[in-house]
Amino acid sequence: QARVEAILEDLCTKLPVVLAKECVAFVDEYGPAIMVLIAQEIDPSVVCVAIKACPKDRLKKQSDLKLKLSECASCTTAVSYIEKVLKSAKNDRDVVQHVANACDRVPKTVRPECKALIEAYGPAVLQGVAQLGSSLEACKKLDLCSVDATEEYVRRQLKPLGSNPCSRGPAHWCHSKENAQACKATTYCAKKVWKQ
Repeated sequence: QARVEAILEDLCTKLPVVLAKECVAFVDEYGPAIMVLIAQEIDPSVVCVAIKACPKDRLKKQSDLKLKLSECASCTTAVSYIEKVLKSAKNDRDVVQHVANACDRVPKTVRPECKALIEAYGPAVLQGVAQLGSSLEACKKLDLCSVDATEEYVRRQLKPLGSNPCSRGPAHWCHSKENAQACKATTYCAKKVWKQ
């Protein structure tokens, strides 16, 4: 945990001076809480909301555009983005431009997969979305989502925020020593909440 925080603080020093202090303060304040949530394998988007560091609407846009490594999740994410483009596009040229640029909005680590997906399936995806009306159904039609992958994708999408009490954050963790132990946050609570 200390090593990750040190790496994050080192990254903060590479930011412009105006942001560096704010970044270090953020890491100092929320680093332990973030580490606890990540250690519990909680989705990063949930971590961001749990510590109130991301506006929900911005977070939703980012998570809608983020492509996952699995083919099914990558396909459904890309198709969801394309669905939004189709709803908001003014003309066909606009659609083509947005679809071509879709992969510029995902992490560099998955851009090659995204571009390959768009190049290989772009026209079929557009047709599938128009006919099937669902990103998951369109990807099933393209044989990119098996039954197992579909069930896993749906299960992850339907997992409610707060279903794991430890995802509720410091208010829950530090409410009692039992909660702190269960959520592996005893050190955090001792340093930040119980220090009085």
